[in-house]
Amino acid sequence: MGAVLAVLAPLFGFLGGTMAGAPDDTAAVDPIYLWLWAGLVLGGVGAVVAFVGGLRLLRANRGR
Repeated sequence: MGAVLAVLAPLFGFLGGTMAGAPDDTAAVDPIYLWLWAGLVLGGVGAVVAFVGGLRLLRANRGR
């Protein structure tokens, strides 16, 4: 699950940013950047979850 999240979260962040559209003249930050950063952060969390899950799998199989 973590690996899937790590791969798909940045893609969905980019998709959400493009669906948000162009910013208003008063907007300080482009919405696509905010959505993409949110996707990258969630992807990083997914990568950590996948790494920890892999470590747990290695440790569980080491004793056998």
